[in-house]
Formats: sequence, structure tokens, C-alpha cells
Amino acid sequence: MAQDAKKGFLLYYDYRKHLALLSDEDRGKLLMALLNYGERGDIPEDLDGMAFMAFSFITGQMDRDAQKYADTCRKRSEAGKQGGRPKKETGKQDKAKKANGFSEKQTEAKKGDTEKETDTETETVTETDTDKGRESSTPYPLKGGQQDPVPYSKIVELYHAICISYPKLRAVEGNREKQIAARWKKYKTLDAFRELFEKAEASDFLKGENDRAWTADFDWLIRPTNMSKVLEGKYDGSTKPKTGTAQSQTGGKPSTMDVLAGIIADEEGGGVFD
Repeated sequence: MAQDAKKGFLLYYDYRKHLALLSDEDRGKLLMALLNYGERGDIPEDLDGMAFMAFSFITGQMDRDAQKYADTCRKRSEAGKQGGRPKKETGKQDKAKKANGFSEKQTEAKKGDTEKETDTETETVTETDTDKGRESSTPYPLKGGQQDPVPYSKIVELYHAICISYPKLRAVEGNREKQIAARWKKYKTLDAFRELFEKAEASDFLKGENDRAWTADFDWLIRPTNMSKVLEGKYDGSTKPKTGTAQSQTGGKPSTMDVLAGIIADEEGGGVFD
């Protein structure tokens, strides 16, 4: 290994314990052999035994160091051809970024707006959202460190204890978590959820005794319009929802007005069979 551009090689302190086993004469011969190898690539003929073994592992490390040095020189050369390190942005570029909406204050403001939007009452909800994604490791996440924490666990425990006729929940995440938080922000009491679940369990209509054999579930119950209707008693104990006098005048069958009202409610996200 001839060292063309490099004017020396490295000797490591780790070699001391190995060189201590050699005589002074062998150490002298080894040093000259290493210099000759590093400068011209010569292999010595006058080393034997332990001296040659030391020469072998030391030159192996020398070769690795030389290769690493060559790689570093090559990378630096390539970087130099490409213009070196990227230049720092000038003050004018920084001002241009801020003018185009990249300032830190604007970013923080956008974050604040996004967080506020999640708490609004008018949400667009799809039932399939609650089934997407993987299950969370904790079925009912607790939100700590907030001024008014949402009692997810207690709400779910109430649902499981009261609504024994409805499907059980396996996870609270995504849109389901947002809906619970939004309803809690409005009602701010577990009594409202307890009343909701008690009315739902007492309602034959919501438990499937309807002309479509449709059954409500947790996600349907906590939608804003649906929760209000259940609490108002629209589905109390009857096999048909209480939609007004038109239905009773047609012998229990939905009237044209009831059907139209249902279609409009469906479009608004609050239909009976959402």
C-alpha cells in the first residue's frame, strides 16, 4: 500500500500490549518495515514469528485507514465540483418567505384554528369512520391535563352497563372520539348520557322493532341531531318513532309527509335510519 498523497499513517495505543511482547530489536525492525510498507508498499523478508504477525494486523489497519482517507478526499472533490455547501439564505430571502406566509406566528395561528375546528358542533359524520384504522391499545382513552377533561371511560362504561341490547365498543378513536368530545362540550354532564342510554335501551324501535329491522348503535346515538331526538322522547318505548299526527292518521304507516321529512333529515345527517 503506497501512500501517494498521504504523508504518514496512524499508530494506535492498542498496539502497545502487542509490541511489549517483542524484543527491542524486533520492534525496531517492525517500525522500519511499517514505514517502508506505508511509503512504498514493501513486504519485509527479515521479520518472522510474532514480529511478522504484528506487521500483518497493523498493516491491515493501515489499509483501512488509507481507504477511508481516499473516500473522504473523493467525496470532498465531488462536493467541490457541485459548488460546495449550500449557501445560507440571505436576509432578502427570509423576508420574502415571511411575506408569502411562512412566518412562525402565522404557523402557530393556523394550528390554533385547526384545534378549534375539532370542537365545533356542526360535524360531517360517516358511520364507517369509526370502523377504520387499527384498534387502540387502550379501548377508552383518558384525556388528562386538560381544564375540562372528557370522561371517555365513564361514558363508555355507562353505555355498556345500560345499553345491554346494543353492540359493545372495542375502541374509542378517530371520529367516535371527536363526537364524544363534542357532545360532552354541549351537555357537560354524565346525566345527559345516562338518560340517553336509558331511553335507547327502553326503545323497541331503536332496538330493531321497525319495518326495516334496523338497530341503532353507539355512533348513531351520539350524533348531534340523533342525541337530541332521543332525549326529547321521540323514540320512547314505541315500535314507531313519534313523527306527528300524520302518521297516526294513516293507521300507523308513514304518511307522505313523514317520508319527505325523513328524506330531508337523512340529507342533513339526522335521519331515522342513518
